[in-house]
Amino acid sequence: MKKESYFILLIFIVSIGCYNPDEVYYGDGGINLRIINNTENTYTGKQSLYIGAVKNNKFYITDSISSNDIIQPQETTPIKGIQDWRPNTIKVKNISNKGVFLFIISNREQLFFKPFDFPKPPLDGSSLRVYIEEDGLIDPNGTIKQDYEIIK
Repeated sequence: MKKESYFILLIFIVSIGCYNPDEVYYGDGGINLRIINNTENTYTGKQSLYIGAVKNNKFYITDSISSNDIIQPQETTPIKGIQDWRPNTIKVKNISNKGVFLFIISNREQLFFKPFDFPKPPLDGSSLRVYIEEDGLIDPNGTIKQDYEIIK
């Protein structure tokens, strides 16, 4: 019985040592991205989603993920390569309390969207959406600043 108690205590101590109070933990899932293509165009090639900090009119990229999914005309496409993505938001917080996403589609059009603030960014299980319209990429939550200088 005594050995079992020591083993349970050891597991508890190890699990506490792995806990990082500054890290953002995800519950049921990470970030998902859906592209709603309201055009007659098909987009093939690399699409990229970036997360980063905004400071002094500059966007500091802290994490990214890419996919080569085909975006069909007049369809909603869940970007499979960007499902349940769990970016490290602590990198954003280390630069600024403000963050934003950047989506770049295969034709090199880009859109800054879904701004967020710390202390608790609303990213747990978030479903991000970007609309492709005839006049470009649209953020369904409203237009935000689009001319940040991008710092890699």
